[in-house]
Amino acid sequence: RVNYTFNKVKDNTCAMHIRSDASDDYDFKMLNPEYFNKALKVIKNKNIHKLIIFTDNLIYANNIILQLDTSYQYEFISDFNLTTIEEFYLLSKFKNIIISISTFSWFAAYLNNHSKDTIVIPSIWFKNNPIPNSLKIDNSVIL
Repeated sequence: RVNYTFNKVKDNTCAMHIRSDASDDYDFKMLNPEYFNKALKVIKNKNIHKLIIFTDNLIYANNIILQLDTSYQYEFISDFNLTTIEEFYLLSKFKNIIISISTFSWFAAYLNNHSKDTIVIPSIWFKNNPIPNSLKIDNSVIL
């Protein structure tokens, strides 16, 4: 099921994880649309037409998307009715990944085996503190 889904979405796509703002974990800073727009500029020259959105909150993600570059097509991975572990595995297979401040998307990007083609990571991880060296992924773009 995951391979079938991946074959449907893999061409000219980028995975984007948008973590919900509804979290009790106040040690993390939530990302604003500005981060995602900067990340989209990083992938602009990659011939990407579609973003596959991974999220735990469709309403929040939709509000973010409304403020993003409209030249892309946005599709939610939840439309494919995968389990969380299937979504995680699928996220790890993308050549281009924009992650949020989230261990879910960080581990998927870390386990990615595409020579870290383009992985965009937020520069601030814990509230107002830069991403620790231990969380930097080789060849990633830190914004």
